Amino acid sequence: MRTEHARSEDSPLNGSRFRIGFAAIVVLVLLRAVVGLHFFTQGAKHLGDPNWSSAGFFRNSSGPLSPVYRSLVPDTSFGWDKMMAVSRQNQPKTSTPGSEDRKKEDAEVYAAWQEHVELAWASEREQISQFYSFDLTTQQPQALIVYDLYVAKLRDYLAANQEDIEIYRHELYRLKQMQDEKPSAEVPFGAERIAYLRATAAGKRATHLGWLKQTGDRYTSELLGLRTSQQASEGDLPRGRSNIHTIDTLTTWMIIVVGVCLTLGLFSRTAALVGGLFLLSVVLSQPLAGFLMTPQAGPGGTYPQFLEMMTLFALATMPVGRWCGLDSFLCRCCRSSNEASSK
Repeated sequence: MRTEHARSEDSPLNGSRFRIGFAAIVVLVLLRAVVGLHFFTQGAKHLGDPNWSSAGFFRNSSGPLSPVYRSLVPDTSFGWDKMMAVSRQNQPKTSTPGSEDRKKEDAEVYAAWQEHVELAWASEREQISQFYSFDLTTQQPQALIVYDLYVAKLRDYLAANQEDIEIYRHELYRLKQMQDEKPSAEVPFGAERIAYLRATAAGKRATHLGWLKQTGDRYTSELLGLRTSQQASEGDLPRGRSNIHTIDTLTTWMIIVVGVCLTLGLFSRTAALVGGLFLLSVVLSQPLAGFLMTPQAGPGGTYPQFLEMMTLFALATMPVGRWCGLDSFLCRCCRSSNEASSK
């Protein structure tokens, strides 16, 4: 008859039957170090680049967490992404070409955004006038003339590019249709078509917002040029600071610390868990099907991040820092202190 001890040894739930060999330990330690070095180099790269910002990542997110991410980004587009980057199907025009009704009908595609920009420029004019105490007889009327001039430029630009803006919003409509009807994998060249439409829409957005930024900078410069030397000595107009700078700093140092801990095997399980959760937030920034796509398949591909995330979660379940890392020294110190206190 088999003993109870023998039966317990043969049980599949007995952990003693599943042991990791020396070769597996070496591979896991190397995997930990490689992932750690990858985190460290990426964090150091962000730290050394003064122009790096996560704003583009947050702004372009389209996954389950995109509403949260986009709320973190300061709106530098004067509401473009809320008013203009909205799908709109082209409709047949009913009014006579060249008539006033036709002009109003054409302007519907951008009218709300135009009004939003004009209000923002008017608010900026008021802020500058109040901060520098522009006089009522000369400076404020001149500021109003500058405002009217740039509003006219804005209206002329939008009227000249009305057809291009219509195409832009119609392409967003087509893109939404393609994404809603069938998964891109079931349509021949579906991923390529979606990627092309996204790239085209992004290019048009960049063109129009680029013009607006240049024009807005000149508008601000002309308003500031109305200051006297005494008014200019009062300093710059205070601007609100976005939380994105704090997020960038915390993210950069978090990546660096996770990389150092994984490389040295210090608090390796915690570091692996934190790194995995960070990559999970990256994966959730895109549609859930994105982790099945490589970056070459088009925007939204998070397959590399998904693989590294699963690797980190796997490392978080094993004492990889104790096998070859500083965690082994910490464990010995803890055991020595426990033994000393128990005596």
